[in-house]
Amino acid sequence: MINKYLLIILLSLVFSSTLVAQEAQNIEDLDFLYNKIKELHAYKDQLKDNKSYQKLYEGLREDLKSSDEFEIYQKLLKLIYPIKDNHLGLWRKPDSTFRLKYLKLEIDTI
Repeated sequence: MINKYLLIILLSLVFSSTLVAQEAQNIEDLDFLYNKIKELHAYKDQLKDNKSYQKLYEGLREDLKSSDEFEIYQKLLKLIYPIKDNHLGLWRKPDSTFRLKYLKLEIDTI
């Protein structure tokens, strides 16, 4: 019985430490992106003293607890959307192991 409790405690510690590490990585990515954005001419022209943009950054910084990469990606994009310079974007390298499965239609001919 004690072994079950010990196992549950150990698993919860491992799981919680993984979430904390993921959140720290997400915050590091957000900070890096924000610092790079601040170097852009478009940021300096459009958003340098914008308080709502600063609040957006601070709000995103507190809300990066998810481990879903796509959800974090969408949150990082919120930092880029307000900048209007017609060539700024965020993307990632595609998964080279992904293969499309082609649809084969069954056609009944008489």
